[in-house]
Amino acid sequence: TADMLPDRVASHFGPSGTPDSWMSKGHFLGFSMLFGLGMPLAITAICSLCTLLPDSLVNLPHKEHWLSPALRKGTRLYIIAQSLWLSCLLLLMASAMHGLVIQAHCAEPIRLPMGGFAAVMGAFVAGVGIWLFLFLRHFSKP
Repeated sequence: TADMLPDRVASHFGPSGTPDSWMSKGHFLGFSMLFGLGMPLAITAICSLCTLLPDSLVNLPHKEHWLSPALRKGTRLYIIAQSLWLSCLLLLMASAMHGLVIQAHCAEPIRLPMGGFAAVMGAFVAGVGIWLFLFLRHFSKP
């Protein structure tokens, strides 16, 4: 997609979809990679490392139940699996936003499609809400 972007890329858009900040294509692509891949990797890494914390530092509902020797491994695997789902949501959102920036640069004048932006952000917020609900529901019942 780098070929579809100009040398100077609109990197931030105001409420009406008009660009109000710019950066070089190289910086934009670097930021896109850092955010689009770095954030999902960081979330997965942090959640994976959290499964190695001592029980006193873990904050889970019914912690004694979920971290009992019989359930500890399954609990850790569940947390890691759920972090992968959250990372997928972040990756999808970042990819969709990148696509919207490319669409914005195809318009004359450059303008972010605000309907698309609202749809992407709405889907992301809904997805995170569903993810959070399922995560908390899993640990609510001992």
